[in-house]
Amino acid sequence: MQDRLIELLEDTLHEWECDAQPETISQIAEHLLENGVIVPPCKVGDTVFQVGTDRKIYQFTISKLIYDTDGIAFDERAIGKSIFLTKAEAEQALRKEDEGK
Repeated sequence: MQDRLIELLEDTLHEWECDAQPETISQIAEHLLENGVIVPPCKVGDTVFQVGTDRKIYQFTISKLIYDTDGIAFDERAIGKSIFLTKAEAEQALRKEDEGK
């Protein structure tokens, strides 16, 4: 999420013709996330559901969120596609997939 936020900040500042160092932009993004200005769609301890290639729904508890480029816990862009915040959403995705066949 922090990477996407940094990208948006860079684009916006470029459009506004503001000159900011990458380190400053990264610090701004981190500050916004840490202080709840930007709220991630899930947090440590939340349960998420993943639709597997075997069409089964798997349940996971988030134990760690990673906001840096050293690693990815999971790609937040997958939420609503292959990762769901409720089991009902995962089941609905499977039904829609069946309807599309």
